[in-house]
Amino acid sequence: MYSQIHSSTLCEAVVNQIHELILKGELKPGDRLPPERELAERLGVSRTVIREASRVLTENGLLMVKPGKGRFITAPNFRPLTQSVGFLMRAQNVTFKHLLTVRRLLEVGMAGLAAQHATMEDIQAIRDAYEKMESARDDTVAFVNADQSFHLAVAKATKNPLFMMLLDPIIDLIQEGRRMTHSVPGSIEASQRWHKMIYEAIARRDKQGAEQAMQGHLDEVESELGWIELNLRQLGPEALSTRTAI
Repeated sequence: MYSQIHSSTLCEAVVNQIHELILKGELKPGDRLPPERELAERLGVSRTVIREASRVLTENGLLMVKPGKGRFITAPNFRPLTQSVGFLMRAQNVTFKHLLTVRRLLEVGMAGLAAQHATMEDIQAIRDAYEKMESARDDTVAFVNADQSFHLAVAKATKNPLFMMLLDPIIDLIQEGRRMTHSVPGSIEASQRWHKMIYEAIARRDKQGAEQAMQGHLDEVESELGWIELNLRQLGPEALSTRTAI
């Protein structure tokens, strides 16, 4: 299964070969890689190269090292991408208003597609998330976590995996904004009204209704961010830039 490496960038070549084996299904989540010495011999590289490639694969979320047991393939996940995107957005001084613009482009259409393609299991997952939000109105952490589950469930219901890939890297930043707006007077009540409308429109297969409800929800978020900015101005521009930047 493994072939010898002939490249000036040996670590990259090893990583690429493991990627290919995963994509071809020859390596599956839970599979254990050969011991370091054996893998180095099979690939024709040093053990140092294998260690470096293992580090890269681990950072990319494709490999898990279990002390005393070995290195195991893990299911691809978005966490490394989420962390990288979050860092880049902060480095570029992206604001919540920038994020909201992207959400409008992404989530309005996403809600409409969910109304068209959601299975009964998807609809139940969206409802469960809504009900968890409803029961956690006074618990910011639980409410924000349920809010995240709601939007990810809508993304999953589109049956287009790209929506999950696009939404997941920014979901933590969305929830950071949710934590900020949680204290805005009337925010929770308004949020729940819109989430209920989104859920109900998806459940009755109403594409236009789902899109309108999601648009209304994001309009409400924009209004809440405006309320926060207005109040922060009383603390001076330094406090405003600190609190409204991601």
